[in-house]
Amino acid sequence: MKLKPKQSKRVPSYTLWVEGETEELYLQWLAKQLRSVKHGIKVTPEVVKPSQISGYAKRATFGLEESPIYVIVDCGGEGDSERDQFFSYLEWLDSARKSKPGLDFHLGYSNLTFELWMILHKDDCHSKSCKAGYLGDVNRVFGMNLQSLSEYKKKSAFERCLDKLRLTDVEKALERAERIGKINETQGTRRERSGFSYYPSNPSLSVNEVVRKMLTDVGYIK
Repeated sequence: MKLKPKQSKRVPSYTLWVEGETEELYLQWLAKQLRSVKHGIKVTPEVVKPSQISGYAKRATFGLEESPIYVIVDCGGEGDSERDQFFSYLEWLDSARKSKPGLDFHLGYSNLTFELWMILHKDDCHSKSCKAGYLGDVNRVFGMNLQSLSEYKKKSAFERCLDKLRLTDVEKALERAERIGKINETQGTRRERSGFSYYPSNPSLSVNEVVRKMLTDVGYIK
C-alpha cells in the first residue's frame, strides 16, 4: 500500500506596512523570538509612506481575501499635525482598498506613538502631552540614558532595548494594552475615519490586536 506523502504544516505569513524602522525592527525581533521557541512564522514588514501606498497596493499579493495587510502607524495627538498625517494615511489606504477589490487592511495604531506599545512591555503607560514625554519612561523601563527620542530610534539604541525583552514581556504588554482598551470602551468614544475605527483617547492603541493575532495564529497563546 502506498503511503500518502506527509503534508507540510502551513507557516502563518504576515505582510505589514509600517511607518518607520523601529516598528520594522520590532516585528523582525518578534518573529525571531517565536521561531526560537519552535513556532514557525514569516513576517514581511515594509516601511511604506502615504505617497507610496497606491504603488504598493497595485503590486500586493497579500491583502487579498483571507490575508489582510497589517498597517502599523502612529495616531498622533488631537489637533496636531501628526493626527493629520494619520488621517492622510487612512485616506490613502481607503483609496487603495477601493481601487483593488479584495484588498483589505487591518489597522494597528498607537496613540500617541509606537513608544507607548514598547513601554507597555515593562510597565503601564499613561497619557502624554507630546511624543517627547515618552523618553523618561523609555529610559526608566529599559535602563537607558538616552537624550532624545531621535537617539532612541537609532538602530543600535533600539536594538539594545529589544535585547532586554522576552516573549513573556510581550504577553504582559498585551495584558496592559487590553486594560487600556477596556477603559476606552467604557469611558471613550470610538470614531470612524475613511472606513477605519480608532479611539482619540490618549492613551489608546490597536497594535496589540495585530500582535495578539500573530501569537495566536502560531499557537504561542490561545
